[in-house]
Amino acid sequence: MTGRKSKYHTHILPNMDLIEGWCKEGISQEAIARKLGIAISTFQSYKVKFPEFAEALKKGKDLADIEVTNALFRSAVGYEVEEEHTEYIEGSKSGKAGMMPNASNHHNKKVTTVKKKIPGNVTAQIFWLKNRRPDLWQDRKELDAHISESLELEKFRATLDSMTPEEKMEMLKKMDIDGKA
Repeated sequence: MTGRKSKYHTHILPNMDLIEGWCKEGISQEAIARKLGIAISTFQSYKVKFPEFAEALKKGKDLADIEVTNALFRSAVGYEVEEEHTEYIEGSKSGKAGMMPNASNHHNKKVTTVKKKIPGNVTAQIFWLKNRRPDLWQDRKELDAHISESLELEKFRATLDSMTPEEKMEMLKKMDIDGKA
């Protein structure tokens, strides 16, 4: 290749790690193209022309998806966190377990670590189940509508079965929209 290098070699290739990071952060391809100073059409053509570029974009998105999936799962099932609690005790003798003397004000500082259970988030649980097990957890509105229609149809059939042929003809005449029987 003679002449000047393409923008792929000057704008994208030196920034491949940065681009992957932007994808991981959820930045759109249009915004990435703007950051790189190239047109979105050029960006799209480079994805086709340079498989390593397309792979870097995919890898960044995949990493972000994994992080969000893990966060959603942790939120759904709950998790433990450790919190540090600091207590200042005036006039205590130093040297006790967990106590640290503070020379400036003759107070002792007691630091304790507490494990705290964060319960599962019901909304995250519902979202997870509806997407991972739709066969068991999808909304049943469509099914309910079909059941309702089916019940109405059964009532109508029962009414028809109880009618005489003359009553059926009379009903058909009343239902005739065009006036033709």
